[in-house]
Amino acid sequence: MSQRDDVEQENIGRGMWRSLGYLLLVILAIKFVFYLLDAKPKFLLGDSESYLWTALTGWIPTDRSFTFGFILRALAVWPHSFAPMVLVQAALSGISCWMGAVCLLRYFKAQFRVAALAALLCAVEPLQLISERFALTEAVATFLFAIYILLAFEYLKTARLSLLIVAQVISVALISLRISFLPMMVLNAALLPLLASRAMCVWTDLWRRLRVSRKTSVKPRAIGWRPVVIHLLAGVLVSQLLFYGYRHINGRLTRNPPAYLYTDGLFLLSYWAPIVQPSDFPVAAWRDAIFNHLAWRLDDPRARNAQAFAPGGLILNVVNATKAGGSAPDMLLANKLAKKTALRAAKRDPIGLLRLSGLTVAQYFDHQYLKETTEQDEGHRHGIPATFSRELQTDFHQPFQEKDLDTLTERWHVAALPWYQFLVVSPLLFSVLAMFAEQKYLSYWIVLGVAAWIFFAQLAVVAHHPTVRYLTALAWLMFIMLPAVIESVVRRIYARQPVGASETIPSSAARVG
Repeated sequence: MSQRDDVEQENIGRGMWRSLGYLLLVILAIKFVFYLLDAKPKFLLGDSESYLWTALTGWIPTDRSFTFGFILRALAVWPHSFAPMVLVQAALSGISCWMGAVCLLRYFKAQFRVAALAALLCAVEPLQLISERFALTEAVATFLFAIYILLAFEYLKTARLSLLIVAQVISVALISLRISFLPMMVLNAALLPLLASRAMCVWTDLWRRLRVSRKTSVKPRAIGWRPVVIHLLAGVLVSQLLFYGYRHINGRLTRNPPAYLYTDGLFLLSYWAPIVQPSDFPVAAWRDAIFNHLAWRLDDPRARNAQAFAPGGLILNVVNATKAGGSAPDMLLANKLAKKTALRAAKRDPIGLLRLSGLTVAQYFDHQYLKETTEQDEGHRHGIPATFSRELQTDFHQPFQEKDLDTLTERWHVAALPWYQFLVVSPLLFSVLAMFAEQKYLSYWIVLGVAAWIFFAQLAVVAHHPTVRYLTALAWLMFIMLPAVIESVVRRIYARQPVGASETIPSSAARVG
């Protein structure tokens, strides 16, 4: 490349970053306008109470990741107001949307107008907007997830080991906010080194070699596996060390054995309750006390939330069965027995588990039921306890009543039910489009597809009912996935046009092709 070409390329880069800077300002301005229109904080009873109690007292929950409570201490407890929480989460959400545009431009060579439109649509997407106002982890977790995806893409592009290590550090910070990211982080620790640019060259070289070896007896030169193996070992070892450290810190803080959670088995049992039978429970002497006194039918999929939380539900019955002579229940034993029961049920009836997962997905397309569960996510149908209202008023100067559950973002949140239904099927749509997209982005398509399908599997397999807030990170990801793959498919189609057909291609498409 000549010196003149270098200068021209540098000017293009500067111009693009200037445009990205303006885009960031526009996105943050949009977020601030929405803040002015709707600045009320929102609370989901149970989850928000848990995080606020951690913020106020330092108590560590056993049933969820714990670091968000300490973030709330800085954003809500110290200033005695939730306004800083909403403002900071709105700013982080805006930056996340902007990082999506950066990904489209840098890694998929998208047109700027496409990347800008995707970022602006993401900024007003209902799940992003409502998560900014909730005392929940979604907004901060999506911001960290955006950083992780940006690091993962940069590593795929450059194969720099330092980027892989930093991505593992971000991954453990991410699971400290939402443990649901753990499967993706564990898988990517091995997957990213096998898909980076250096590794893809090795795979290509190996494929060519296998084809050539059938036609010639010449001994080929050795394949450069060593860097790929080093990166693979580093990614897996660093991630496992970090996760090991997290488990031990969690155990020390809760005064329990090292673990990610201490109620995962109990929740798993409630998720899979409709396929459970009394014979699946390991302790035969306790089966009657647990299963003969249920307040809800075990095979009712819509009773799974009650089985988890309500008196007379399956989980509380299991917990109460561990009491010995009127003593406090043994929660660790209850969790262990619940996990064994759930896994036995899944092993005995895998088809039943598949049917249950399919039914959970189908419930997203029951419009009335989805509306009910979405409103429940906003805090409706809970009933606001007077003690919680007094606590908010005393510690945060925040009056909060049932009538507050009708704001601009909440109305937008409920009105967007068709969008949530689209998100449920979006992994399949992306996978189909990726088969027709440019193969030079194959490693990116694999990483994006794996992430999308893990999100899908979680909403299908480990959920009590349709819960749209679990789609928040997937919604952000879709504003990268779909614009990237659609534009790539278009470029590939134009690249196959005959030479004489180029005159009929619009100028903007010709520039992309």
